[in-house]
Amino acid sequence: MPKVSVLLPTHNAPELLKIAIDSVLAQEHENLECLVVCDGCTDHTVEVVNNYNDPRVFCFDLPKAPGFGYANRNRVLHEATGDYIAYMTHDNIMVTDHLSTAIEVLEQEDQLDIVFMRSLYVSRDLTIVPNTFALGDPNILADFLESRRNRIHSDCTIHRRCCFDRFGY
Repeated sequence: MPKVSVLLPTHNAPELLKIAIDSVLAQEHENLECLVVCDGCTDHTVEVVNNYNDPRVFCFDLPKAPGFGYANRNRVLHEATGDYIAYMTHDNIMVTDHLSTAIEVLEQEDQLDIVFMRSLYVSRDLTIVPNTFALGDPNILADFLESRRNRIHSDCTIHRRCCFDRFGY
């Protein structure tokens, strides 16, 4: 089974982060590492991550980077060891077959390098909200193909590690 690196950036949302990490650790595909990028966290977020007694969970406690912390995300991506890279944020949930389904598609289709999957979000009041972006909807697909509205978020994509060699970080 190929190894998957899950990049999970966060900033001061420990309750949501725990839900996100739990969903990663509940994956059917267990050969993974969860790289939590604490982007200038000033609360007990780092403690939440460090309380996991799982060798697949890694905490990177970094000073706040500008904006949404992309510099820290890219820094931690260099630490990823997986054949595949998956993305999520602290307010996402992965259903249990998220990684295994994506990997199955990538391994069956040699010409594909990236897979998009619908994601679930958790609001601050802990309500689960599905992503409304679905390429199966003809109107959304037409908008996407015509580049009028690309609403695919990185937090629901998985790609081959080799994409970094071809396109950079």
